[in-house]
Amino acid sequence: MTIKELGLLLHEYDVYDALQFITGAQRAILSALFCKDVIAGLHNEVQTVTEKWDEAISEKVKENRGKGGWTGVSDWPNYNVTIAGVEINSMFVQDFLVRTFFQNGRNAFDILAQAANTGCLATKAKAIERVNFRRMSEAFQQQTYQQASPEMSEWFSSIANSDEFKYIDAYCNRTKHTCSIPTKFTMPILSSDNTATIPAFHKETNQYDEKDVLEHIPAIYEFVSKVYHDFIVILKKEITKRTYTDNRYYTVKVYQQKYRQKEEEGFSAALIEATTDIGSMPDSIQILFAKALKYSDGNKEVMAQNCPFDTVYIKAKDATDECDFIGKYVAKDVIVKDALLRFRTYKKVIPDKGEQPLALQAAGDEKQKGKYYRANHFFAIKTVSDDEAFLKKVNLTL
Repeated sequence: MTIKELGLLLHEYDVYDALQFITGAQRAILSALFCKDVIAGLHNEVQTVTEKWDEAISEKVKENRGKGGWTGVSDWPNYNVTIAGVEINSMFVQDFLVRTFFQNGRNAFDILAQAANTGCLATKAKAIERVNFRRMSEAFQQQTYQQASPEMSEWFSSIANSDEFKYIDAYCNRTKHTCSIPTKFTMPILSSDNTATIPAFHKETNQYDEKDVLEHIPAIYEFVSKVYHDFIVILKKEITKRTYTDNRYYTVKVYQQKYRQKEEEGFSAALIEATTDIGSMPDSIQILFAKALKYSDGNKEVMAQNCPFDTVYIKAKDATDECDFIGKYVAKDVIVKDALLRFRTYKKVIPDKGEQPLALQAAGDEKQKGKYYRANHFFAIKTVSDDEAFLKKVNLTL
């Protein structure tokens, strides 16, 4: 399944925001793959340089055999590499890449935890800023979520108890919070047995043995890759249950009006046409603008963006007046500039009998006063205006 196909599936089951975390985990794993391959390549280069140097020394020894004395060594192997015009020691680069490899591998688990949070828990999801692998592992062991998503619960449990994850976690924790674990390199003279090892270290109550870089890193990469693929298989199963996806919206409608002689009366308002009884509607709803598009060549993909409206009005069902509002939903959080997609949560507000009519509240909203929208993929627009040029402009699809 391609990433676009997965996006369409997540969209279908009202958890499209999980896709960004899946692609984020992919990037982390691809970064780890890059580190793994470059480490292997640099090690091979060091091996080649060492072998050539050994051959040169052997030739000198042969030339001086019988002449008495040891031939001096004046030129030691040069293990420097050039990256973007900068000459740097190969061992320094390898040591850096080893740390980066493990950090990217560890990051993948935290990012996948975000995908599990948004994909499986949906409307019950934990705050993004408070999510990491350990917290979500604990969450999915709670009876409620364990019963709702048993396979995902087992996925977290099996990883948390695996030797591979424990090593990755301990290595990253040590290098991030205590001190780096420098990779050890040995290049014996007149021997081709060059080695690169991660020294043994102790973390809390656990002892971690010395590891050969060229053996351990590929094994860890295979582990992380398998974990990722298992996760996708499980997530695709879990989302079909729609356990926590009620009261989510991918679109709203917008009413806007603008008159040439009455600019002060111009405004726009987001609305949902739903019912004649606001009391029967849920206490909260969530909105993320997302649209599945099909192109002329048959390809499909989802476009999405965060909902910018702080207030969404509820229009009475079948009402002819576009501003026949019976209630409203107000965003719990302030909209911010952020690359992350989020289902924005709105709380229901039932109007009091003595307060200003909702239609007048909408018209007087300073955030929406004089603010207009053009036709787009995310929401339908009804525009009322005596300005023909304005009508043509807003009806041009972006």
